Amino acid sequence: MHTKIDSQYGSLRVVNEPTYSFESQDNVHSYPLEVRLTNGSLTSIHGVELNGRGITVVGAGGGCSAVHERSALVIDDKVYLAVGDHVARLSLVWPYQLIWSTRVDTATCFCVYWGSERAALISHGELEIACLSLHGDLVWQASGADIFSEGMDIALPSGTHPGSFPLNFISGLRIFRQGHIRETSISLNCTRVVPALAKVIASIRLWSRRHATSGQ
Repeated sequence: MHTKIDSQYGSLRVVNEPTYSFESQDNVHSYPLEVRLTNGSLTSIHGVELNGRGITVVGAGGGCSAVHERSALVIDDKVYLAVGDHVARLSLVWPYQLIWSTRVDTATCFCVYWGSERAALISHGELEIACLSLHGDLVWQASGADIFSEGMDIALPSGTHPGSFPLNFISGLRIFRQGHIRETSISLNCTRVVPALAKVIASIRLWSRRHATSGQ
């Protein structure tokens, strides 16, 4: 199970490493940088390869995350990786390093998206949808009454890169900066989402209004 991304540094591949053992010499694949995002047991371990060579392996707790086309995205010389209950920002140039990691879901983070015009990341988790800054700060987070068990099918505008998230979903960020109350425009084409998504959207609108009123 893996996903492949073309970057300015070459071909990036994210692979699932369920049997990888940290600090061991007996692994099938080797990585110069090992990153543990929890002191507890690891439920998800993903490896990052660049041009066919392993550079970083990341382990996290929470629910078990799979590797697919939206498990990671590349911006400049950084890769943003959804693993376990975290989103991690990793360097693609030597020396390879973890720059930050943020726990974005109480269970599992499924996907990470990018909105270039707002310079914000959106994580889609099992229990929460969250917005992150490029510094790893949690801008907002909203949860539903039920698990997002059937995934989320997002319709991207024509010409939008598959790793981008529809910008109208994060228009609440514009409200925070302008400092006045305005209805947030949130539009998703969700064909396979449990009804809890409506409550998530309502939570985001309420959150944005409160912060607009406080002048943030």
